Amino acid sequence: MAHEVFISYASPNKAAADAVCAGLEQRAIRCWMAPRDIVPGVPWAESIIDAIEGSRVMLLLFSEASNKSVQVQREIERAVHKDVPLIPVRIENVMPTRTMEYFISSQHWFDAIQAPIEHHLDRMAQAVQAHLARKGSEGDLLPEEDQAVSPASGVAAQPLPSTPPPAPPAPTSAAPAAIPAVNEPLTVGNYELTQVLATGRFGSIVYAGQHKMLGNLVAVRVYRPTEKDNKEAIRARFLREARALQVVHPNIIHVRDFGEQGDTMYLVTDLLPGVSLGGMVRSVGHLALDKLNQFVRELSLATAAVHQHGGFISGLHPEIIRVVRENDEERLAISSAGVGGMQDLLATMDVSALRGEEAPNELSYVAPELLMGSTADQRADVFTIGALMYYMATGHPPYQAESFPQLLGRMMMVKPADVAVERPDIGADAAATIMRCIVSDPTTRFSTAAEVTQAWAAAVPTATK
Repeated sequence: MAHEVFISYASPNKAAADAVCAGLEQRAIRCWMAPRDIVPGVPWAESIIDAIEGSRVMLLLFSEASNKSVQVQREIERAVHKDVPLIPVRIENVMPTRTMEYFISSQHWFDAIQAPIEHHLDRMAQAVQAHLARKGSEGDLLPEEDQAVSPASGVAAQPLPSTPPPAPPAPTSAAPAAIPAVNEPLTVGNYELTQVLATGRFGSIVYAGQHKMLGNLVAVRVYRPTEKDNKEAIRARFLREARALQVVHPNIIHVRDFGEQGDTMYLVTDLLPGVSLGGMVRSVGHLALDKLNQFVRELSLATAAVHQHGGFISGLHPEIIRVVRENDEERLAISSAGVGGMQDLLATMDVSALRGEEAPNELSYVAPELLMGSTADQRADVFTIGALMYYMATGHPPYQAESFPQLLGRMMMVKPADVAVERPDIGADAAATIMRCIVSDPTTRFSTAAEVTQAWAAAVPTATK
């Protein structure tokens, strides 16, 4: 599974590590930790090295045990060597050894000594999200404006007691910080943004916000392009998304507003309680049959509604699908319109993906013909529906690879494992429906989302209830 955060801890602190991992993943931050994510048959050390090198942040749970752990020290050394940023979280009141001090004394850290650790997760997640939002940024992980006391934890980030605090960053004329201070909300248009909820597509940040005059609570996805980005292509995608999602449907998060402020673009939707589909699946594993039935039907119906308004969903993936929880009930809601073709993807891929060095998560849900240059159509969206169905049924996408060329090769040449083998409880007809959606040849898939709905209802009659 692709991940963003490597959790380093000593074995006596596994319960705390499990709680941190679960809490971050519930907030749509993908984590790697041993032994959960060690691949069977792969040497332990090799798995850990690969995971550290594939991470964007290392979270260190600092305690008496980790302070003395040779394994933890090796993990930190590897992270420092590979320029993986480090966030030390002190869960016990101990001073670092001289060896440990060498690596972490210049870092800002958190005190999470006061139990339970769950009380510190909101602030911890904001720190991680702040760094994930700063692609390629340098300097302190937590600038001064990010050190405000968190309402959730009541504890401010502090420098290690063994060293003096670093000097505050020099003032610049750059854009506002990605994460606003608690008492100084960032403003875009008519909206005040108060809390980071998640990272969105191509480096955007999703905030909780409020209309300054009406007081309506909303979610605002903000994007500030960098010099390397194709700004016009990204702007076109934002506009297309805003237009395509002007749909009144229970399984589509309605776009209320779209605006621009200098180079910054923002898209405003309803703020709904819940978690991402990816967070839910990571928490519970593959979905039970009743929930799978419900979500498949809701996904296909929502896609059909988008099609009726001239939009597509290709590229929709579990991290940007919402599981809305209201009145003791759950429903699926999609919140992003899809890519129009390979040019959309090329315009928003980072350099490593363009060079074929990695395969971004969303590409596993994009039809192979789109990756080869074709334009979006309803059959391509059927592939996306099928890949999401497969993920919900098994807990993993049908096609995975370490690089874009490898992913495309597998899509074209390798048949994924049959869902019927992993999930015999869903029945042969339902499994066959999923497998037909994800074949590489678009002419052999279902033609429309409506056909998928009909086929699933015939295969699993309870899906219509």
